[in-house]
Amino acid sequence: PFRMQQVLLNWVFVVASAALILDFGALQDLLREPVGGPDFFAELCNWFGVLSCLAWLLGFAILANWLHQVGATSMGKAGCYLKLVASVFFNLQPMTGTMG
Repeated sequence: PFRMQQVLLNWVFVVASAALILDFGALQDLLREPVGGPDFFAELCNWFGVLSCLAWLLGFAILANWLHQVGATSMGKAGCYLKLVASVFFNLQPMTGTMG
């Protein structure tokens, strides 16, 4: 049931995962400490983190909606809610890092 919602959810998580990999790649590039300062890819580190975290937040919100529609167990819903709350807190660091 609700197959298109499952497809959307999976694509949101794919985007979140790809942005997280780019975030880690930019962080590694930032930690190399190039002579002339960080390059453009390293400067995007926090922005990749913001994209990743917002995608995780959206994904878990869609997952919570889907769990309600299919009548999931209360423990399944509780796990999703905890991941949703965690994704809100994970948004704080990259968003504050974009402010300079």
